[in-house]
Amino acid sequence: VDGLYIARDVAFLGGYRAAGFNKTLIRTGALEKGSAQRFAETTQWAQRVTRPGGMEQFGDGYRATLEVRIIHSFVRRHLLAQEDWHTDEWGIPINQTDMAATMVGAILTPFIAGMALGLLPSRREVEDVAHVARYTGWLMGVEDRWLPTSYRDSVRILTHTLMAIMTPDETTRIMAQPMGNDPLEWHFAGPLKQARRRIARSQHLSITSAVLGPRAMASLGLPMTPPWYPLVKAPFNLVAGRIIRLVPPLRQWYIDRSRQKVQDFVELLSGSADTQLGNAAGHIAA
Repeated sequence: VDGLYIARDVAFLGGYRAAGFNKTLIRTGALEKGSAQRFAETTQWAQRVTRPGGMEQFGDGYRATLEVRIIHSFVRRHLLAQEDWHTDEWGIPINQTDMAATMVGAILTPFIAGMALGLLPSRREVEDVAHVARYTGWLMGVEDRWLPTSYRDSVRILTHTLMAIMTPDETTRIMAQPMGNDPLEWHFAGPLKQARRRIARSQHLSITSAVLGPRAMASLGLPMTPPWYPLVKAPFNLVAGRIIRLVPPLRQWYIDRSRQKVQDFVELLSGSADTQLGNAAGHIAA
């Protein structure tokens, strides 16, 4: 679940520094939908992609990825038809560079930034995740030249695309600040839910601050927070990861437990709300 936190607090939240993304998101109702609901839907897609057998032909992840591709096409056609979409300035909505950065960034960032939380993948695992990014990106419609052939190539593509799209503007804070404060509305239960919400906000801002640094936090309009959560969890994750590798029977138990914790986190974000894939852009498709 710490890898999922990285995906939310670094890849997802940090992605708002790409102003081109924000222009598209704002016009598809992302502000009204809320970042918590959007991330919950994205996590459900990721769960389907990474579940055993999910990316086999017509598996859950395979079909979900094609659904996302169809939604992208609806959004692209809709926005290009709008008079206030400035193609000469903003480019084509959900273009190849945007998709490559999103795909490689969302899949790779938890592995790179996760090291700050003591999550140390093996060489085979990082090569495997590069393959997942390549195949998923291909299904999503990303051109071959933007698809990674290895972990090293993934880092190259991620670096080049982020350098091209990271141009913060006024929309960065408009999108980032509500997400930074989202934990204050999460669906905790019990008498201490208000205190748990404040702790959760500090926890997730500490992850963002530790990985992105003060300059990025300033552009997001979020307070720089001491990295207390990475400092607390990194030693635990280092030890737990080592034990799991030394005691193989624990691996499947740990995987099942982790998947349940991820699902619990999705429910924490969304409560009783529907997290059906594509709801964020459903009105455009209609």
